Amino acid sequence: MNIADFYRPIHIENLAVIQNEVLKRIPKDLLDSNNLTYIENNKEVFLGIKELYKFLETIKLNWCVISIAVNIIKGNNQGNIHVDSGYYKNSLNIPITGCENTFIDFFKVNGDYQTIHVEGKKHDSQHHFFKYTDDQCKLIYEGDTSVPYILGTKTPHRVINRSDNTRIMLLIRLVPGPWLENI
Repeated sequence: MNIADFYRPIHIENLAVIQNEVLKRIPKDLLDSNNLTYIENNKEVFLGIKELYKFLETIKLNWCVISIAVNIIKGNNQGNIHVDSGYYKNSLNIPITGCENTFIDFFKVNGDYQTIHVEGKKHDSQHHFFKYTDDQCKLIYEGDTSVPYILGTKTPHRVINRSDNTRIMLLIRLVPGPWLENI
């Protein structure tokens, strides 16, 4: 298995400016809990950040943004081992704050997933994800989430926050295609 198929670090010019502008646009009520949220008009809100749009345009990804989510994991927490639903296969994940000592683990699985339905409008239109249990999974790689990276969303993965800080990431869901080869 090629690691670059599911985890590929990427350099972003003006990252600190982008992080600061993203923080200004996240609704404060989201900061108190673990959540994955697609805020209303998410593309317009986040692509309105001049430096972010310019970066996406430079690497020719500005045209293939499906939607943009905010993922918040409180300190000393972890997510479920899962595969994302939806037709996108990749996500550009950008650390915003609290991402030191946080990771994304990737797994090889030996069993069937359980479909988990998510309640509420804070989640994407699919309203579900595919969950695995720890006993079904063998760790194959651990990636650093304190740096921006391209995530292969169809490889089973889990976010781990080993710090005391709340971790905030921006998740830019991308149209499937051959564009990844050019990054």
